[in-house]
Amino acid sequence: MPGAHRRSQQVIELVRPVMIYASDAGHYAQALGLDILDGLEIVASQTGDSAATPFADSEKGDAGMDVDAAFAAIGPDTVAKILMTSGSTSEPKGVLITHKMMCTNQAQISDALPFLRDHPLRIVDWLPGNHVFGGSHNFKMMLANGGSFYMDDGKPLKGLFDRTLQNLVMVTGTLAFNVSVGFSLLLEALQKDADLRQHFFSNLDMVFYAGASLPQDVWQGFTQMSVEVKGEVPLNEVVAKLLPMEDQRWEVRVKGPNVMHGYFDNPANSVSVSMMRVISSPVMQ
Repeated sequence: MPGAHRRSQQVIELVRPVMIYASDAGHYAQALGLDILDGLEIVASQTGDSAATPFADSEKGDAGMDVDAAFAAIGPDTVAKILMTSGSTSEPKGVLITHKMMCTNQAQISDALPFLRDHPLRIVDWLPGNHVFGGSHNFKMMLANGGSFYMDDGKPLKGLFDRTLQNLVMVTGTLAFNVSVGFSLLLEALQKDADLRQHFFSNLDMVFYAGASLPQDVWQGFTQMSVEVKGEVPLNEVVAKLLPMEDQRWEVRVKGPNVMHGYFDNPANSVSVSMMRVISSPVMQ
């Protein structure tokens, strides 16, 4: 999207990468042609007519690399990735994600959901990898516990959800992650297709939604079709507290080893301690 090039440039200026990866160099030719990328190596799975380095070449490895030394140099506080915020209220900021944060998150999740250890996991997921949900929660859940990650090239949007249904006919997950509108569309399809309904719920352990409240009719529809998931388990080592705000709203704050300590190269907006506001919501009765 040409309109997103300014955001891309801001991210590149902040992070200062030494290599850029694109799935398809032809598809992203305009973005890869930004002046700020001059001199950087471009790696692509599909290079087309570009001068990008084929990703397959990277899989050959580096014969001169000391793998043991590289492994030994990685510790709990080593930054594993920089996850960019949306920039909805200001310029995008880089959230520093360490190995300790990722491991802590996954240990907490498997403690809260012990069935994750019972058998291999499987998800069919469209959630974007540059988001916490898709890229940190879901993908790393497969890495931590072992399982199969199927990339759904559909989305809960008009004209794209039919592709999701086609994918679910081929394979379904033991976990179902989606936003509320996605489950609304899926419920309608499941109600119409008994075979898909049987296929979808046959090995399903959990339905998980986020992004917005799940409409009551959708909740009830899935409850009627599936075994109800009961109970709540707090995450180990995490402390949460509520602080009153104006207009009968409350601020939820959490702290723990899974919470970031600051933004990349942005001390003014970084948190000095691991206590962070995550959401503000009206008082719930």
